Amino acid sequence: MDVGELDLAPLTEPAGRAAVQRARERSREQGLARHEAVGGCVLIGLVFVACGLGALIFGALWGPLGAALPVIVGIVATSFVVVATRRRAGAGRIRRYRLQRFAERNGARYLPRVSDPERPGRIFGIGSVAVSNDVVRFDGAREIEVGNHAYSTGYRDSVRMSWGYASATLKHEAPRCTVDLRRRGAAARQTPPAPLDVALGDVDLAGLEHGGELAARFAVSSRIGRSETVRELLGRTVFVPELVERVTARGLDLEIVEDRLILTSPEQLSSDDPETWRWLLPLLVEIADAIDAALGPAD
Repeated sequence: MDVGELDLAPLTEPAGRAAVQRARERSREQGLARHEAVGGCVLIGLVFVACGLGALIFGALWGPLGAALPVIVGIVATSFVVVATRRRAGAGRIRRYRLQRFAERNGARYLPRVSDPERPGRIFGIGSVAVSNDVVRFDGAREIEVGNHAYSTGYRDSVRMSWGYASATLKHEAPRCTVDLRRRGAAARQTPPAPLDVALGDVDLAGLEHGGELAARFAVSSRIGRSETVRELLGRTVFVPELVERVTARGLDLEIVEDRLILTSPEQLSSDDPETWRWLLPLLVEIADAIDAALGPAD
């Protein structure tokens, strides 16, 4: 796939009502439309519960007038929830329609929703209620996949973690490693989880050119005993000035696992924004090409 020749027009073309409706039917088959509807119903249910409690409390304090106040507030709040849910659902249908057209025009496959996906990588196979959305897959000599992934962590105090990801296959199996951005300024940054299937150790970047600066910007880990190999590989590929700046500017973390390069971001990467596809796919392929070249010719 030549990422420089992608047809991005479907991402901005007008979305006709009939075409969007067909995309909605495909989403229903994947279970995504039902998921959105359930979310809106839950919010409305919470509003009703809050209003009921408010009516009891204010009614006991101020009589019928006090009981009526939470009901009025509930009606207004429910109206806002309904409108917001419809707008969000409508925007989601248009996004899925455009991504479907984008995938079809460029010889890719589009999957609106994949439950519990089985893929290599530290953000997969972890947590509960794991779902990938808006997955676009390009087949070919180098398989590429872009999507958004979310899962829940914890038990009673469950937290929903969301990631955008882009992956590309490599010609060779590369040393397992992760390259993560450190804190930026005083604000903490969402950090990808550590892999569950392998123990990683910190990689000392002091031997690289500008190693101190790189160590201040990135936390690098590799399999125990492979740190020198990983440091050398990254020094010839990811840690060249031009790629470092692009990775940092986009807030990306990086993982190499088995024969796959994975970029992750706290922001969604699969979207109907053409600009995202313009910078993401070239960067992904350039890093993958650099790693392939450093590892040697294809067998």
